[in-house]
Amino acid sequence: MLPVLVASTGNWSVAVAVAVVATLVLVGLVVALVSVIRAAQALRRAAEALGQESERLLAELRGTVHHAHSELERVDGLVDSAETLTETLTAASHAAYLTAARPLIKVLAFRRGTARAAQYLWSSSGSGSGGSTSAGSAEVGRARRRRGLPPGEPRPTPTWRR
Repeated sequence: MLPVLVASTGNWSVAVAVAVVATLVLVGLVVALVSVIRAAQALRRAAEALGQESERLLAELRGTVHHAHSELERVDGLVDSAETLTETLTAASHAAYLTAARPLIKVLAFRRGTARAAQYLWSSSGSGSGGSTSAGSAEVGRARRRRGLPPGEPRPTPTWRR
């Protein structure tokens, strides 16, 4: 309709100017469209490269997670073994204590009682071949002081002899 209007007025220069401006706008739009298409293609290439890189990194991450999981299972097995060993050693040491402690205590008590009886016999036997020596009397004096008895007083009679 525009050309009919322009043709009717007879002014071809305005029609040419409008055609040139429209052509320039159309060329500008085509250039902009080509630029947008190139940017979209570059964006697509970047997205594909990013996808490939992320796939590689995810595969590496899966391998690392699998390795860490297997290491955790191994450490868990070691901790279980250590707990079992600790329980076994605790039971063994308790059994050894029960096995050895009571007889050992009895032997030590017997030895201590025998030593005290011998000391009592030596200190009360007087002088002579089986009498006490000066080292023995010093030991008796120390024993009396440990029990809280003065050196010169007689020994109290044990309660089981009364």
